[in-house]
Amino acid sequence: MSTLVTPIEEAIDREAIRDCLHHLSRAVDRRDFELLAKCYWPDAREEHGAFNGAVSDFFVWLDVRTRDWDRTMFSLSQIIIDLDGDVAAVETYFNGYRKRPKPQGGWFDEFVSGRYVDKMTKRQGQWRIQQRVVVFEWFRQLPDSADFAGSPFGDAKRGARKPHDPLYALLNGLAD
Repeated sequence: MSTLVTPIEEAIDREAIRDCLHHLSRAVDRRDFELLAKCYWPDAREEHGAFNGAVSDFFVWLDVRTRDWDRTMFSLSQIIIDLDGDVAAVETYFNGYRKRPKPQGGWFDEFVSGRYVDKMTKRQGQWRIQQRVVVFEWFRQLPDSADFAGSPFGDAKRGARKPHDPLYALLNGLAD
């Protein structure tokens, strides 16, 4: 059943959905589990490759799985939102880049692409994920990872996990 909303209300809902998805990518890349929890409803479900279950268990699985990864970067491209009142079907294309440790030492790079197929719901004016299915389209693994010491960037800032990433200094400064 469709609910009538004004074009402005619809635009606000669509932007709130996109904002949630963008914050989720930041949360995963920075290992910011407090932010990640704000992107899902507590009773949400996640189907994510080898994991299928309650979102609270997913957070534990994700923490253990990514703890020794040096860095990740998830990028979102098209986000297709089908709204129906306080429920939305959302399909989001993603590319993920990860630097992971080899069991024998050293690093390898992994690239993964796919789609997030989300049921999102709005409660008390907030949009969050209620149910997520991750659809993997392809992945590639490269046998070793580039060394930042030999990069053309010199001694440039590098991304880090929470709270060491430069973003958190900025966010903390905004609160002052």
